[in-house]
Amino acid sequence: MITARLLYAVSARNATGTLLVGAARIEIQRGFVYALAFEQGSVAHPRAEENLRRLLRHAAGIEPPRVRFEEGAPPLHRGRVTPFHPAAALRNHFEAALTLGAGPSLRTRAAREKVRLTLAPHPSCLGFDEKRLITLLGVPRTLAELDDARVATPVRTERLLAFLDAAAAIVLGPSAWEQLGLAEGAPIDEVRRAYKRIARDLHPDLHPGAAENERRDLESRFVALTAAYRSLLPE
Repeated sequence: MITARLLYAVSARNATGTLLVGAARIEIQRGFVYALAFEQGSVAHPRAEENLRRLLRHAAGIEPPRVRFEEGAPPLHRGRVTPFHPAAALRNHFEAALTLGAGPSLRTRAAREKVRLTLAPHPSCLGFDEKRLITLLGVPRTLAELDDARVATPVRTERLLAFLDAAAAIVLGPSAWEQLGLAEGAPIDEVRRAYKRIARDLHPDLHPGAAENERRDLESRFVALTAAYRSLLPE
């Protein structure tokens, strides 16, 4: 799944470079696939999109360290194809991997949390009603708010969000800034102070008398807080 998620992120950002998947390579310009070369000796399908689907299936057995994106890498033009956007093939790949009930399960998880769109999908993989849902997700919304807008049926909404969740294109709950009680864009020194202050209150080791369920809740909140803090640190 890491290959599909990385390709989704690269294409959603309109990036240019080369995605290396083992011995295979996908050359990308502004989010569009321009060349796709399989391992030596493999037979290419006449349809470039089908080649991509085959590569994504093949990549499922490749270890993550052998998958990487080299942004800005000069093209070699191996396996030149008529340029196409990978969004439709990616959506088919993600949806084929979804388990039965993934949509309703997401609805349960997001019953009280807002859905935040982090990487908008390309319009080529969306239906008309789904494009309107993506527009609504320009600001964080709960599933109830999406249902109330009546731009798509609840089942269609669940299907779209399950795909975006599989692609790591949405997050549920408060933003990293909100978890730290800060305004978006706060200076890094404020981020560090806020994290230390809240972490002291949440760290499970500082609550030795907490019941088991309370300790599990503290651990979950502490892990989420730490992940939010790390996501805001400069690289």
